Formats: sequence, C-alpha cells, structure tokens
Amino acid sequence: MLYCYFGHHKAATTYISSVVQSISSHLGLPSEVIFSPYLFDYNLGHYVSNLNESFLCYINADPKYVNQIAVPFRGFHVIRDPRDCIISAYYSHRNTHSTSGWPELIEHRNNLLNLNVEEGIIAEIAFSNKLVTGGYPLEPFASMQKWNYNLPNILELRYEDMINNYVVFFRSIFQFLGIIPQSKTERFLYLLRKEVHFRNPFKPSLNQQIFLKIINSYSFSCLADGRFPGILNSNSHYRKGIAGDYLNYFTPRIKTKFIETYPGLLESLNYEVNDKW
Repeated sequence: MLYCYFGHHKAATTYISSVVQSISSHLGLPSEVIFSPYLFDYNLGHYVSNLNESFLCYINADPKYVNQIAVPFRGFHVIRDPRDCIISAYYSHRNTHSTSGWPELIEHRNNLLNLNVEEGIIAEIAFSNKLVTGGYPLEPFASMQKWNYNLPNILELRYEDMINNYVVFFRSIFQFLGIIPQSKTERFLYLLRKEVHFRNPFKPSLNQQIFLKIINSYSFSCLADGRFPGILNSNSHYRKGIAGDYLNYFTPRIKTKFIETYPGLLESLNYEVNDKW
C-alpha cells in the first residue's frame, strides 16, 4: 500500500513530514519528501508506480499531479487558513527559511529586509501567490482552491485541528490509514504479526503506546526550546504555534491586497462566508 501526505507551503509541512517520517521509520516503511514537480519529472503517476509499502510526503501538493496517481493509496491532506500562511511565510521568508536551491527567495528576502512589516506582508502576498521555486510556480493557494475535498481515500484536515489537539489530530490520521489498530480484529492481527516477527504480512501497525511516545516527542514545546504555543520567537522555524495570528497583523491595506489577490479563496475553503471579515 502507498501512503501519502499532501500539504501546502507554510501549513506545517516540515512538522507533519517529520512526524510521518519518524513513524514510518519505526514501522520500517521507506519515506520521502518531494516539494516540486521537477523532482518527479512532472509525472507523479509514473513516479509512484515504482513505490510500494512507502510513505510519500508531497508538501506542495498540486491536484493536477495528484490526479495522475493510478495505484491504490490512502492519504491525508492538510490545509491552513491562507491568512495565517501569509504571516508565517513573511517571517519564514524574511528570517529563517533556507535559500539553498531557491534563488527567487534570495531576491525576495533582500526585498523584505528593506521593508517595514506592513509593506513586507503586502510583498509577501504577491510573492506567495505564485511562489516561484527554481523557475516553477507552485501556486499553493490555487492548489488549495482546486483540490477535490471529497475523495474517499484521502482524509481532509486543517492546521487548526492540529493546534487544538495534536494527539487527536495524528491519531485520526493513522487510524484512517489503518496503521493504528482500531477494531478487535485489527488488534489481533497486530499482535499476531508481532508474535511471528513478520514485517508486513497484513499491513504495518503501530500500538497506541509507541504512537503516543513518538507524537509527544513532537509537541510544540519540545521543538521550540520549551516555549509554549503563543510565545513568539520570530527567528525560530516554530515561531508561535497558534491559529488566527493574522489578526495581529492584517491592517486595512493588507486585507485589501489579500482580497484583491485571492478573491473568493477564503469562502471556497470555508474559512469565511464572504469578504466582510
């Protein structure tokens, strides 16, 4: 079985991919992270046809490439309020994100360092619209908007769900994938697999104790040097760890620019009912 995580830039992709890779490693499943179509030669269907019993993290997921997948798979997809994505991107692109292999970010960062916060966020709105990386526009918000949210083999989640309760968030993912046993039959098969020392006679399984140990090692405080969510460090990849932070930054000018650049986006993602927010 192929397992997939589909994410978007600044929707906790580094964090979620790290959790996925840690659990995959424990299960003995190969895992890999891809962030741009050039890594799979613009043919994701062919790329995954060579993967089996693996976990793929596609962290700038574009539905036109996801739709190329023809092999059976189960996965999950995470989006985030685009306004919070913009604020996270502003600080990350200005201060912390690696520029290795991303010449467009070098130019953008130099620009941000010469702008005040309001002007910088407005510049970030324009930059994140296309999010050109190595000459290719990733267009994260367009990908969110065009996504099919009704696929039975993909669990749909939001960053905000994770912030509310990260243990429940990840448990729902790995139960949906069938990796955490749920029913008595699944628990029996897990114990049988463990007893006879087979790696994959049925499917990979993870008991609750090990799951909790792994997940708790990825709490915000563990990753943010003891800080609790809401305590700001603008120079950390794990900057603040809350939802709704855009409320602290969106001035009327920023809101106007956002709506002009992304008309109907928030409504289509059910973050707002109209542009009167």
